[in-house]
Parts: sequence; C-alpha cells; structure tokens
Amino acid sequence: CYASYIAHVLRAQRQSTEEIPCADVELTSELIRRFSKMDNDEVLGVIADIIQERATEPWPEDILQTIKAIALRPLKKEEDSNSSDEQEKSAHSLYNHVLNRTQGQAIRAITSLLFENHAHFNIYRDAITTLSAVSEPYILLALVDCATACYNIDPKYAIDLFKKLVAADVQVMISHYTWQLICRDFQNDPVFYRQSLINGIESGVVDLGKHTASLLCAVAVYCNDAESLDYLLNATFTNEQANSICRQAASCFAYDEHREVSKQIIVNMANKHSTDFHALGPDFFKKHIVIARDKQFLLELVQANSGDSMLHALSRYLSETDENIVDFAEVILAVTKHSPEFKDKGLVRVGVD
Repeated sequence: CYASYIAHVLRAQRQSTEEIPCADVELTSELIRRFSKMDNDEVLGVIADIIQERATEPWPEDILQTIKAIALRPLKKEEDSNSSDEQEKSAHSLYNHVLNRTQGQAIRAITSLLFENHAHFNIYRDAITTLSAVSEPYILLALVDCATACYNIDPKYAIDLFKKLVAADVQVMISHYTWQLICRDFQNDPVFYRQSLINGIESGVVDLGKHTASLLCAVAVYCNDAESLDYLLNATFTNEQANSICRQAASCFAYDEHREVSKQIIVNMANKHSTDFHALGPDFFKKHIVIARDKQFLLELVQANSGDSMLHALSRYLSETDENIVDFAEVILAVTKHSPEFKDKGLVRVGVD
C-alpha cells in the first residue's frame, strides 16, 4: 500500500465521531504495531497524533515505547534549519513544525500522556532529557509544553528543563505555557528570568518581542519585581510591544493590590507612544474605572498621547456613567481639550438627570 493511503486510513483512528467511531485500543494498537515499522514520516506522524488525541486511553507498554522511538528518530538534514528566515521573522511559526513534523508530533503525544498519567514519566524522562540537547528550535519549543506536564510530577526536573530550553533558544518563550513556569519559579532566580524576557524583547523577532514584553509586565506586576518595572518605564519599545504591555497592565487593573502599578505602566506607555491602545476601549472603562478613585489616572491618560480611539471610548463612558458629574468635571474638560472629536464643539454630552 502507498504510505499516503495508510496514513489516511490511520487518521480515522484519531478521534471518534457519532458517525464513525474509532477502533478500540486493542485493534488500534495492532494497526500501530504493523505500520510503525515503516520509515515514513507521514505515517509515523499520524501514529503520534492518534496517541496524542487519545492519551486518556490505556495504551500497552510497547505502544508507549513506539512513541518514544518516534520522538528520538534522527533529524533529517532539511529539518536542521534553526537559522531559517521564517524562524527569524516569527517565533510562533515554529508551532507549524511542532504540529507537522514527526518528532514534534511525538513530543506532543508524550506531553499529553504525561498530563494524563504521571506514571509514564518513568518511560519518557530519559528521552526528554536527550531531546533537550538538540539544537532544533521547534523541538525545544515542543519540550516547553512537556516541561509543564512534568511540573506536576517532578517540579525540580521541570524547572531545570525549562531553564535549559530558554538558555538554548529564547524563541521557546513564545510558548503559551511560559508564564505558568515562570510564575512558579521567578523568585528563585529573578535575574535569569528577567534577563531572558528582556532578551526576547530585544531579539528583533516581532511576535516574540510582543509576547515577552507582556510577560515582563506580568512579572513586574504579579511578582512585584522592581527591576522589571524599572525596565518597562525606561526602555524603548515598539508600538506593538507597548500595546502588549498596556493590555497586560489593563488586565491587572481589577485587582486592588495591583492597580497602582498598572496605572503607572499604562500612563507611561501612553506618554511615550502615539498609538491607539486597543486595551483602553469601552470595556476597560466600563468594567474597571471608578471615577472618584481613578480621576487622577484618567486626567494623566487624557493628557498623554494615547490615541483618538481611547479618548472616544472615554468620552462615551463619561456620557453613559451614572456617577456624579461633579466628580469628573475636570476629566470632561480635559477630554474636550485633547480630543479632535470635541475640540471644535468644546463640550462632551453627558447624561444627567
């Protein structure tokens, strides 16, 4: 049979549907035993996907070992591409390889198995350690997810693995699991994590820079890290990075213990960047602002170069709020002074009884 045909048949075993149920574990295992002997990336990748999708099921020992063997297959020369233009432009593009290259698919399967059954750690620990020495970025990225699964089993091993991966290639911090690992260990090595995030911000990789800027803001706020806050207030950021920082700070605004530092970060970004901050829209003002408490913050925000859309959102909020007009008269005057929408009119329509 052609490999593509076999792969097509195997794909039907990834997930059950109401119309077409999967074969049970025993029959699927027989299919895997038969076709895993093929030296074909497409077939082996589908086998890994089957286990990843059905990680809750009780797979036999030899099938678990098969996934380990697939993960440890030697990389082909065309896959050893850690300096490709695509990766330089986008760290997130590495996920394309995690999802579509055989070793990446196998590591995803191992990760799902570890999340579901901690006993599998004894099978895969040595393979994970071996793979962490590989220089291929997409494999290192896949292992960050794996490290997160390992944290519930052996926290020290997981953190050591994560730090090794970050030190090898800062692009792995694009992982959506990065914050989970950093927040659990930041106080044990703040210098390493802070500098790694700064390296990501300054890497020149656009999506990585935005993501790590947001993470550094989270560190400054949630971990009360003064050095990270100092960097945020004094470093130079792109408009995209500033937007990510502002979005993160806005998400912290609801918490009493984090509100003041969030205000400081938001106003600082607004003063330095003439751009519309997407996080400072109608929902932000409606959900988080109490004018009597936040009047000074609003005045500083209006006076900053925070974009026309923010001023429009604020003026809309002021016109709809039930708070006493006396409490925000100064804010109204500031909006009419700085907003192009109201400069000529000299007023903001405010709903009052």
